[in-house]
Amino acid sequence: MTFLIRIRGDAGTVQIDDTYCNLAFMTKGVATSNGARYTVFVVTVTGRTPLMFLRPLHGSACISGVTNSGGTWTFKIGLGVGVTQCPYYIFDSIPGASAERYTIRLRNAQNQVTWDAGYKYLRVLGTVGFPNDFFTADVRGPPGYQWAVALADPGWYILQVFLPQGGAPSYVYHYGLNLLGGVCRCSYMQTSRVVPIPPGSRQVVHKQSPSSVIFIDVTKL
Repeated sequence: MTFLIRIRGDAGTVQIDDTYCNLAFMTKGVATSNGARYTVFVVTVTGRTPLMFLRPLHGSACISGVTNSGGTWTFKIGLGVGVTQCPYYIFDSIPGASAERYTIRLRNAQNQVTWDAGYKYLRVLGTVGFPNDFFTADVRGPPGYQWAVALADPGWYILQVFLPQGGAPSYVYHYGLNLLGGVCRCSYMQTSRVVPIPPGSRQVVHKQSPSSVIFIDVTKL
């Protein structure tokens, strides 16, 4: 016999059932740099489908890349020039062991744990859209919380320089995030050393700006 727990909201919609699976808070840390130049800080975790969010309070930071090899995930956090630290938070599917000796656990039909009272869970406060084709954009986040943020899509930005004598070197930028009081600022951040542009050369920008930023609550994490 199969026993099923199903929780519905006021409108009768199912909020939790045997297929429900939220992402639990796994770990947090601080990416660090001396601030002298753009720095890539590497974080490696083992998991199923981990997600990382940043809390950049001291200048622009970004998730510049993520790779997976056999369940080992490597996140690369880019810290802008002058940025010495940026807290990060990682959420993932619930692992086998519980964080509590006595707890309530829900399993699906495949006997996989979908909820465990021993964990804190990802709480999305909202997704706020950016204007199209921007260089720098400020959006206001939900009041009353400590946020961490991630871009719904990273966007891309390339500066191409056409020199008088010919050739076209390209410089790659990332879109970074910076939390300023009640505002999240998104702007492009340079990932390479500053290169003097020769007189008479022409600069061309190719870019696709991110569409939106996701806010989550990390007040008690």
